[in-house]
Amino acid sequence: MSALFWHVGIVVKDIHAAIESFSKAFQVTFNEPSRLVIDVEGDDGPPQREVIATYSQQGPPYLELMQGQDSGYLSLENGEGVHHLGLWVPPGTTPSNTAQFEALHTEAVISGGRQLLTTPASLHGVRVELVDEANRAAIESWISGVSS
Repeated sequence: MSALFWHVGIVVKDIHAAIESFSKAFQVTFNEPSRLVIDVEGDDGPPQREVIATYSQQGPPYLELMQGQDSGYLSLENGEGVHHLGLWVPPGTTPSNTAQFEALHTEAVISGGRQLLTTPASLHGVRVELVDEANRAAIESWISGVSS
């Protein structure tokens, strides 16, 4: 398993303003933001919530912009900025069962375990998002704009 990340997740106050700013600064194009309803276990937000997000079309690493929320793992309590680094991992990978991640603690499990976020305190203020390789084709299709 490679420790290299394939995307950088960034929490923003206004996703449309952020698309404009990041597009200009990095000369990248973003897909239209998608509204996703996800199940989340483990953080202080509601168990099911709507997330508004988009990826840059150029990458890796891709830029993922996510509309911040009032509570939970996308809270704007600490302001805008880098939220996580996303890594592809084999199915079932967790911090507790992988030496590479054993010092990291889980903050939230998203959509039935397909993605797992570690606490920001585990890695100098930046979360790690472990994304199950089994979902790679679907996520890459979404990033490329093929599916919605």
